[in-house]
Amino acid sequence: MRLAAFLFLSLAVAITSSGRTEQSSCALPKQALSAKVQRVLDGDTIKLEGGDEVRIIGINAPELQNRYRPEDPGAREASLELTRLLEQSHNSINVIFETKKVDRFGRLLAHVQNNKGENIASKLISQGLVAVAIIPPNSSMADCYLALEQIPRIARKANWAKVTQWHITDSELEEFQGGFAIMYSKVKSIQVVSDQTIYFSLHNGYTLRLKQYDTGYNPEVFLHKKIIARGWINSKKTMRKQLDILDQRLIQLQ
Repeated sequence: MRLAAFLFLSLAVAITSSGRTEQSSCALPKQALSAKVQRVLDGDTIKLEGGDEVRIIGINAPELQNRYRPEDPGAREASLELTRLLEQSHNSINVIFETKKVDRFGRLLAHVQNNKGENIASKLISQGLVAVAIIPPNSSMADCYLALEQIPRIARKANWAKVTQWHITDSELEEFQGGFAIMYSKVKSIQVVSDQTIYFSLHNGYTLRLKQYDTGYNPEVFLHKKIIARGWINSKKTMRKQLDILDQRLIQLQ
């Protein structure tokens, strides 16, 4: 039976705070479903025996070449390392679901452990091969992943020295075709337009749109400060200067 069939049965597993592994780097719960990997599709997506594709929660890898875009620098390295990590586990893995279990492309959304219970995403993050990308409501590992990423990001390790879209400064600003990006700039002004949306105007001409934030969140701490923000550049021409932020933790002080 394909794993997707389990999602609406009692075997579908949600992230909980109990049953953690002994792994020190962003440990995941022990409770999981076992699966076998057929092949790696790219640095953050795998295909299971039975046909299901799994998009690993919490990370974003550089894109391999496809019919819509050329290959990003570092894409091959991330894909090869994910392949190596899974082969060490004889392609036997555990998958762990959070609140949202399927994306709009029909892929399963899950954390992935090797056969020792180790978090595969944390290994890729610590090596500087993938960037942290949080999409609510699947955000249980956000704080740990962001902390783990600091060392390779600050050191410009591996793909942090290669992927331009992970380090967009005012002087390096380019027009992108859309997609995931990490922007370094200074906040010029802030506009709170509703209980669900805040706009941050940056000195580089871009606007950050924060769609969700907690009660008590204070955006003023970023005013006139240098920040790091990660999100998705909308590819529509009318919104090319906007970076959509999906979680308040993805805007940080430099």
